[in-house]
Amino acid sequence: MIENIFHAQPVTSKKSKVKDFYKHNKKLVYSVIVILVIFFISLGVYLESSKNKKIRLSENYFQAKIYLEEGNKAKATKILKEVIFENNPTYSSLCLFLIINENLIDDKNELLSLLNHLIENNEFSKELKSLLIYKKALFSSSFTEEAELLDLLNPLLNKENLWHPHALILLGSYFKSKNENQKAREFYQKVFLLKNLHNDFYNQAKNQLALISNE
Repeated sequence: MIENIFHAQPVTSKKSKVKDFYKHNKKLVYSVIVILVIFFISLGVYLESSKNKKIRLSENYFQAKIYLEEGNKAKATKILKEVIFENNPTYSSLCLFLIINENLIDDKNELLSLLNHLIENNEFSKELKSLLIYKKALFSSSFTEEAELLDLLNPLLNKENLWHPHALILLGSYFKSKNENQKAREFYQKVFLLKNLHNDFYNQAKNQLALISNE
């Protein structure tokens, strides 16, 4: 009997402490509960909103492709530009690539502005960001200065980057177009220092070096 009394005391004591805490902290307890309820409701709304946004952007992207198939480039371009400014890494990138591939924008400054907006306002994987940098360099190589192009391509010149050989070929072509054959030769020759590349890279560099030698 005495044992039961001693065993009951700790339980009773714990219950009393809980009651006392609740009694003196009712407002705090209610506040925490309200905050948690608001948090989970907000999280649910956010996730649902994000899901609906992705669906809408997907529909807009495919609607733009339909307009292109129908020959309505103006409507397609309008939709694609709107999606780019939605700042969704996936669909904004797809829309910009479609604009570039279909030559929907002639204004170089406008296209460059869209590229910059996409790169600066989205979080991309390392490889996708490298692809966008390469696309920007490829597009601007016909009118940009040497220092600016080299600075732009600098992140891709790391040998561990998959776009490294693309950057070397691009720089070789850039200098060759300016009749700076020595610089062009240097970049083409660097391709052969890279291992396990697709043969197309080696063949392209080899052919360009042969053309330079024959000039």
